[in-house]
Amino acid sequence: MIAFVLLSSMYVVHGKVVTFVDDRCGSACDEWLQMVSVSEQLRPDVPFEVVHVGDSEFSKYVDLFSDRHNTFTIALPKTIWMDERNIAEYKYDMTKKHLLRWVDDAIEGHFDLVRKVSTLSEVKHLEKSDCFVEYLGPTKPNALSHKARAYPSVIFMWLQTGVDDAKMEIRGDNVSFVKCLDSVSVLENNDLSDLRFRLYPSVVTPSMLSQLDLDWSYELHIVSDGVLPVGWNAFARAHASTLFIQLHPDDTDECPGVWFYRGADVYHYPSLGVGVQFWFNSVVNGSAVPLRRDARSGSPLMVLDDVNLDDLTSLSSDTYVCTCQPELCRFPARCVSYLSEHRDLSIDRMYHFVNGTIISNEPCVMSEL
Repeated sequence: MIAFVLLSSMYVVHGKVVTFVDDRCGSACDEWLQMVSVSEQLRPDVPFEVVHVGDSEFSKYVDLFSDRHNTFTIALPKTIWMDERNIAEYKYDMTKKHLLRWVDDAIEGHFDLVRKVSTLSEVKHLEKSDCFVEYLGPTKPNALSHKARAYPSVIFMWLQTGVDDAKMEIRGDNVSFVKCLDSVSVLENNDLSDLRFRLYPSVVTPSMLSQLDLDWSYELHIVSDGVLPVGWNAFARAHASTLFIQLHPDDTDECPGVWFYRGADVYHYPSLGVGVQFWFNSVVNGSAVPLRRDARSGSPLMVLDDVNLDDLTSLSSDTYVCTCQPELCRFPARCVSYLSEHRDLSIDRMYHFVNGTIISNEPCVMSEL
């Protein structure tokens, strides 16, 4: 039995997003400004400002960064939210999803990815989200904050139990309600380690990729127009750093079966039967031989030596550009490797382009399977 005090604490504030940059900041500021610009287009009702610290306009803000000796230090780029109640610094990952989530929360006066709620109105408001996690427990575990950073599109809320004024009682240490897409889970005494598979399907479709907060190092494509045999969900869960994607044969040039992409190496297994797990284990331990290594072919992994940013607008609407060796690209099946010099791209980085605009970048890494 859970009871809530019926109070409304939801309010909307009118503030602005201010981003501070400087010419000496170089590509870091340029890339962040591009992401801020994309976010501004997606949130047209929120004022966005860009201030160069060397301009006179910065004098209005210098006190925010000054110490008692009237000297100021500011790490660039820096973005803050300002309204009549709050001045808050952006401290999340430098991605579009995190920035948009931060702006949406700031509009409602919140600056923590995990909201502590105690009223029915707050819960009902947040449950309107497509994906949410309600955690009921006496304390907020560190894992909850960690998961909230990993899934910025998911609303996380903590309802404290065991305190008199909350009037909440639960069996066990904690209870979590998890809802996303069409899935609803109720978890008791759960440490949230398997939250990804509670939120999202173990095997996804291409249309889900832009909607979900997914982080993976490799891709496995299942080319089939039928229902997958029993065991595929457990198979996918056992390899969390590999994203399992089911594609219809009409939507790909790959022939039916299973395709695994690791850098420029392409592996293929012609069946969806139980033998695929033994085959994949041989790929993982290095005993399997790639079907081909064709980084320069027309396969999902492409290498363009003389591409420029204008050319990238003609690629897909959601493209990763890696300025590193193909095998170090984290998303090889949708990655264009760019190995030539270019004034707008730094070496050994992976850039995420949407409609020709860089919205995020991160170091190229090689993760374990």
